Amino acid sequence: MALYGCNKILIVRYAGACSKMPESFRRLHTMAMTRLFARVSLILCAIALAFGASGAVLAKSGPAVSSKMVAFVVTRDDEGAEKFRPARRVNPGAVIEYRISHRNRSGDGLKGLVVQGPIPRGTAYISQTARTDAKARFEVLIAGEQWQGLPAYKTVTMDDGAKKRVRATAADYRAIRWRLQKVIADGQATHNAYRVRVLK
Repeated sequence: MALYGCNKILIVRYAGACSKMPESFRRLHTMAMTRLFARVSLILCAIALAFGASGAVLAKSGPAVSSKMVAFVVTRDDEGAEKFRPARRVNPGAVIEYRISHRNRSGDGLKGLVVQGPIPRGTAYISQTARTDAKARFEVLIAGEQWQGLPAYKTVTMDDGAKKRVRATAADYRAIRWRLQKVIADGQATHNAYRVRVLK
């Protein structure tokens, strides 16, 4: 989890280095996440946070934003209602919901908060599952591309060697983020969530 910015413009990111997770999750969160976010100066394990670790993002003057990320396996009961259990063990095909929350503890309003979540290797983002309780611009990251809004595009090489821009699918996303477009008042919290599916 990393904090970037000045003048209360904040970016929070979650990524690799997963020494605290069960073996079944460690294979999903490989060092590829570290390479993906090589420019991130502070890296914590998303799933380590998902198992109850929470912390404060530090600004120069002290804690500015307290943050927490948790993960749940999503299932359905016999009547079709969704049920959630902590994602301590997963099987191929399982749906995982990540929930990210931030609370402003800076003593002042915060603007420009950017919340970023990884799509771990071995999983795929499930289209239209990203949600937030704040007005925000949703963006995705595709390998070899810049951050972009939806619909997103990627460059492919045709049989004749020509390059062509085509519309990307949710399976192409390597990370997602929300660029919040509201001021987070002191003491106020914001919540984001998204889902991925474990590949078979």
